Amino acid sequence: MPPYVRIVGPKNSGKTALVEALVAELTRRGRRVGTIKHDAHDFVVDYPGKDSWRHRQAGAVATVICSATQLALMRDTDGAPTVAALVARYFGDCDLVLVEGYRADDGPAICLQGITVGGPMLAALPQGYGLTPEQIRDVADLLDKG
Repeated sequence: MPPYVRIVGPKNSGKTALVEALVAELTRRGRRVGTIKHDAHDFVVDYPGKDSWRHRQAGAVATVICSATQLALMRDTDGAPTVAALVARYFGDCDLVLVEGYRADDGPAICLQGITVGGPMLAALPQGYGLTPEQIRDVADLLDKG
């Protein structure tokens, strides 16, 4: 299972901007990076009337939409899976997984805007947006060492 690091902070603290910048920097270094985005709301991947939606309506507990370049999996769950379970199941071919959110998890974290969480805190940053390229490289260096 590859290591994962959570990027946590309040709404509009730059979590997505930091994840984007770190993915770009680590990918530039030749790393295979996966990401997980926590969504506290129900989100829609498929739409009524589409074939895959019809499969789910018929009772399929899991459906994959697949092309030559990407795939999407919709699967029933009995509750939110842990980050470790997601990483173990879906990210085995990655060198590192960056997780946006999941404040309640106990894995290592980079904390923005004074957020404190359980688990090891790798870095505390004032925000995730507006960081200089040098600051992004410094954070990527920290993740590259782990």
